[in-house]
Amino acid sequence: MGRRKKRDGDGELHVRVLQAKDLAAMDRGGTSDPYCVLTHSLNKQKYKTSCIKKTLNPTWNEDFIYFVSEPTGYIIVKLWDKDKWARDDFLGEIVINLRGLEDGEPLESWYTLENEPRKKLKKNQPPGQVLIRVWFPEGAKKNQGKANPNPDENSVVIEGDEEKAFSDVYTIGAELGRGGFSIVKLGIHKQTQEEFAIKII
Repeated sequence: MGRRKKRDGDGELHVRVLQAKDLAAMDRGGTSDPYCVLTHSLNKQKYKTSCIKKTLNPTWNEDFIYFVSEPTGYIIVKLWDKDKWARDDFLGEIVINLRGLEDGEPLESWYTLENEPRKKLKKNQPPGQVLIRVWFPEGAKKNQGKANPNPDENSVVIEGDEEKAFSDVYTIGAELGRGGFSIVKLGIHKQTQEEFAIKII
């Protein structure tokens, strides 16, 4: 769970699950054994926090990293009550929209759970909430923006069979785009460190 190799051009989207409060009591003793499952709408990485026993107000302070080129899509966090002898009980979920997340600026907020258990809603209790912090450190997104993916200014066009020889002069990095029968990649001159958009046809 959560395994994915970091690729050229990937940055690191950090997600910290801090705590939750006012969760539904699913066990006989009036508590739950909550844990979280995290997924990304555009990424196959999946994570799970530790399970905190016998509480409605758990604290995790656990960090997870998604390898993405930029902060887009959504983080989905689902909370569950761990059961030893039966199926785990669903406690609710949240969706965090990553659009507009500033490069390097953390976003920390309490999110109100959706789709909580009906038996809690009938008791007119306060809604459960979870505290999440998300940030995308400065790095890949900024570096990718330096090259122009259009084969006009500061760009080079090469044939596919020339790519190997071309790599003796340039470091060929992340893919910047595709169009028709071509692929545009980031190229960095090994001596001058000047960046180019390399169109491979």
